[in-house]
Amino acid sequence: MKLIRNILTNNLVTRGAEGLPLWYFYGYRTDGIYQTQADLDQWNQYAVSKGKTVYHTNARVGDLRYVDTNGDGNITGDDQTQIGDPYPKFTGSLLLTAAWKGFDLAIDMTGVFGVDIYNNARNKFSAANFNMHSDWLKAWTPTNTDTDMPRLDPGSLSFNRSLSFNIQKGDYVKIRNIELGYALPVSLLSRCGIDRLRIYLNATNPFYITGYKGFNPEVSSGVDFTTYPVSGSVRIGANLTF
Repeated sequence: MKLIRNILTNNLVTRGAEGLPLWYFYGYRTDGIYQTQADLDQWNQYAVSKGKTVYHTNARVGDLRYVDTNGDGNITGDDQTQIGDPYPKFTGSLLLTAAWKGFDLAIDMTGVFGVDIYNNARNKFSAANFNMHSDWLKAWTPTNTDTDMPRLDPGSLSFNRSLSFNIQKGDYVKIRNIELGYALPVSLLSRCGIDRLRIYLNATNPFYITGYKGFNPEVSSGVDFTTYPVSGSVRIGANLTF
């Protein structure tokens, strides 16, 4: 495989290589947590069976467990591999309209499917100007071992590295605009000298339908550096014609 280029940004590596998506996510795959000392010891025994002394240097109970992708029994930089694709498989939009007895409804939506997001904001908990993700309420502790969230320690192997742990599905359906209107009967308006009166309620960017846990799945280059939520608005108005 011919390597084109590496980019290192805020401890996140994206890479370009022949035969793979341009600037695909590159790093270590993770597969659970060392829940107990016995669990960690078992993986160190696996390393010994491969002629190594330890599976992952500096690993502790509560840390994420890296995958030995090359099968040599030891976690090194050679175990880094493709961990995600920032390009969607499908992008589309849809406009639905309906009318009935003076009422009208229009819904404008868009969707993105089959895309990965590197949620770099997920690990930003050590600085005062970042909000912590609620997932960290489930962080591993000696009394909370039945969890998929590692221990809270910015110096551990679970942080400041490019990991599949931070790759999340970025599929979403976004409702861009909803408008519901009602046109009053002409027979009623003619008495007042009005040709047409339509009252409407309009909502712009009211919500997303998504499983992504960041603030906003619409991120540039597939990397979420605490992307700001999209603002929305609700308006009530009227169209009047004399």
